[in-house]
Amino acid sequence: MSVSYVPKTGEVYQKLITDLKNLYRQFKNEKGFVYMTYSTSLHLGEVN
Repeated sequence: MSVSYVPKTGEVYQKLITDLKNLYRQFKNEKGFVYMTYSTSLHLGEVN
């Protein structure tokens, strides 16, 4: 998500902050960290 698209005020902003805080509480570890793991595929080839 681009920062330019994140609301800075209003009802949508409040919902976003509430939802992010809930996600943090749900997924943080005992030290307060949230780890996001992902995998990436890389495809190599020649461009003619």
